[in-house]
Amino acid sequence: EADRGNFVLTDAIEDTSEWLPILEGLSSIVSHPHIDVRSKALSTLFAIFNNSGKLFSPRFWELTYHCVLLPIFDSAKESGGADPDTEWLNTTCFNAAQSLITLFTQYFESINFLLPDLLELLRDFIAQGTGIIEDIASTSFYQLVRDNGVYFTRQMWSSVVSFLEEILLKDADLMRRFMLHPAEPTISPQPPSSSSSAEHTPVVQ
Repeated sequence: EADRGNFVLTDAIEDTSEWLPILEGLSSIVSHPHIDVRSKALSTLFAIFNNSGKLFSPRFWELTYHCVLLPIFDSAKESGGADPDTEWLNTTCFNAAQSLITLFTQYFESINFLLPDLLELLRDFIAQGTGIIEDIASTSFYQLVRDNGVYFTRQMWSSVVSFLEEILLKDADLMRRFMLHPAEPTISPQPPSSSSSAEHTPVVQ
């Protein structure tokens, strides 16, 4: 439970050896060919984050992002210019991306240092040059700024502006898509738990 004194998960071997294998196992199942299996793995994975993320130290969040969350999107980032499984993109990948941004919003105060990593993931999506993946990137970016922009520091906004400048230089049409209100995902991401963005205090620096 989250109220067990000062219990916090860190990068200590006793924490990583117990938690990471479970989380990595669920992450790997998200690429399963059967949608019901991968959907259950995805919902279970993010339920764990929603319920237990308050126990994670910043270092444990960093490990979790790179070892558990980022690998979910490997096939989308490495499609080599051609869309991978369209069904997986339109359902599981889209939902995973939305759930990742929702998680970032939920624990913004603890994991806002991961903003550059999130923007880098969106860059990887855009680099594939395929419509579906670019739509996932634009919708995720919109959600990221809509739900967290009020809490961004000047440095964070500088990173966002630099990201948009890169897109403009790459493709003006793509830039317009990023600036327009995107369509809502067909599968709704897991709603935030009690530590929702509504409890954040806006940051002004």
